[in-house]
Amino acid sequence: MAAPKADAGSFHVEVVVKDMTMDVYLNDHSAKPMASAGFKGVAIFKAADGKPVRIPLAPASDNKLTGVAPSPLHAELEGAVQITTQTGGAVQGKFGGEHEH
Repeated sequence: MAAPKADAGSFHVEVVVKDMTMDVYLNDHSAKPMASAGFKGVAIFKAADGKPVRIPLAPASDNKLTGVAPSPLHAELEGAVQITTQTGGAVQGKFGGEHEH
C-alpha cells in the first residue's frame, strides 16, 4: 500500500508509520524534497482504540519530521498533520477519506 499523501499549504506531506513511529516527509508541489530543519509539528490521528492521539513531530533528517505515538494507531490512518515552518507559518494536511490523494 502506498503511503498516504496530502496537501499542506505549499507542501505535499507523506506519512509513513512503522510500529508506533510516524515519519512525515515534506516535498514541494514539484515532488522535490523540502528541508525540515527548523520545522516542528504535531500529528493528531485516530488510535487503534478509536481515540485521538497527539504525536509531537521534530526534524529527523533532510525532509523528514519524526515522532512516536503514545499508543498503536488505527490501521486506516485518519487525522491531520500540523506543521510550523521556521518562519512561524503553519500548514495542515488531512488524511483519511476524501482528503488523501
